[in-house]
Amino acid sequence: MDNLDKLSQLIASTRYRALQQRRVNTLGFFLPLGVALFFLADVLLYSFSLPSVFALILPLIVLCFMLNSLRRDKKTVRQETIATLLDEKTDGKERFLTLVTLPPSRPSEYPDASASFLTQLRSEAARKAAFFRARARPALPAR
Repeated sequence: MDNLDKLSQLIASTRYRALQQRRVNTLGFFLPLGVALFFLADVLLYSFSLPSVFALILPLIVLCFMLNSLRRDKKTVRQETIATLLDEKTDGKERFLTLVTLPPSRPSEYPDASASFLTQLRSEAARKAAFFRARARPALPAR
């Protein structure tokens, strides 16, 4: 596997993990809110002797907001954000960000200079990526 494949794999896996974390955060915000609103509405409707079916209205509204937020999560995790995160964690000095934001093919006045620059940039980023290990989650204490 060459360096470019390793870099793209690292960026893709980091993007996937960031997207999953974003989705967990979204669910962690909206699900307790929906459950709390359901019970609050149920208590209020019971105290006014109204049908309990109306208690579903507020949680359904929260569900709509949650689904909309989950749909938009994919758009918020951009390649540039992931590259900046990798640069920050590996002390990459914006090597990953430069690689991600470069256009795939750009005419240049000095093609040899730009090719050598890209080769050097890729190899330096690959060296940084080789030593990058995601921190493992700490084990839960035994009970």
